[in-house]
Amino acid sequence: MYRRFAIALLLAGSTAQAAPVFTARSADLEDYLSLVTKTEGELEEACAALADQVPQTGQAWLRMGKRGLEIAPDESRDAEAAAFWAEVALGARAAARRLYGSAAADTFASGPVLIEMKSGAASVFAGEIRTEGDICEAMTRLVGAMGGDGGISPFAAARDIATAPAAPITIGGETDIEMDAPLAPGSQLRGPDGISAELAEDGESIRITANSDADVGAAVLRIYSPGDNFRPSDEIPLTVLPGGDRPLPARQVGALTPGGGFAGELPLGGAVELEMTLKQARTMTLAAVSNADLTVEVLTKAGAPVARDDDSGAGYGFSLNALLPPGGYVVKITHCCGGGGAFAVSATSE
Repeated sequence: MYRRFAIALLLAGSTAQAAPVFTARSADLEDYLSLVTKTEGELEEACAALADQVPQTGQAWLRMGKRGLEIAPDESRDAEAAAFWAEVALGARAAARRLYGSAAADTFASGPVLIEMKSGAASVFAGEIRTEGDICEAMTRLVGAMGGDGGISPFAAARDIATAPAAPITIGGETDIEMDAPLAPGSQLRGPDGISAELAEDGESIRITANSDADVGAAVLRIYSPGDNFRPSDEIPLTVLPGGDRPLPARQVGALTPGGGFAGELPLGGAVELEMTLKQARTMTLAAVSNADLTVEVLTKAGAPVARDDDSGAGYGFSLNALLPPGGYVVKITHCCGGGGAFAVSATSE
């Protein structure tokens, strides 16, 4: 895709200067826009699959704890409600990962989000913004809340990138920028962490690459004239898009609250270990919300096995029911055959 831009710049201590005019070439942008459309369709399918499970009343808080996405429904003893909210969170988080990248989907822009159901309609409270609609609109709003701007219409905002006055660059990809006016020999280029820029010998083009250390979102490539390494003479705005995700460590950790849930990503061939603390003895039901063949094992903090389950849940997922005395536990989740991917787990008690 080819686009031309003229960006007006205000430099510190100076008046407006002539804006750099450039043409950005990135085949990756078309791929990203296709991904946006595909992600929107998959979220609609996930929502449709939940249509007959939508509760008429109830609410759930979703927050990003220190170690992942935590779900706290008010019906903490209702396994069906817990599983429903886990599905909602899992579907939204999967979409957010594709739109914003894995790291950006690990936070809510405006703090915890409350979803409240009344007569089958959903109200979403995120920051100071309240929106109302059906559960599909609530899931879309949840996706936006995981983005950097907490946008209400995340898919429309993602498509706006195609017309934004910035050069797109995907993580793991590259973008060529052709300057209408060549840069002076010896000009220096500096981008943020994870962004590399190489100036052609004739000064007419710049090749930008983004590695896994780059942050998704708006960025700036600064141009410094020869002999002046402190004050940029020009700036080129960039938009860093999700591309190749950072590989997940083999061992992921998190926290699981009794009566709540957790949504995360299981690394290929690895494990997710969730800390769970019981202040009193409880009969706990730990259930997987995933199409994958997952196994759960409950261990003491010292690593002693307490309970284990493989295929007792829906599909090939686990559903473990066990009476646990008070104390601290580790809930270890693995894939039967070395696989991985997105998953959620609900923790209900009797």
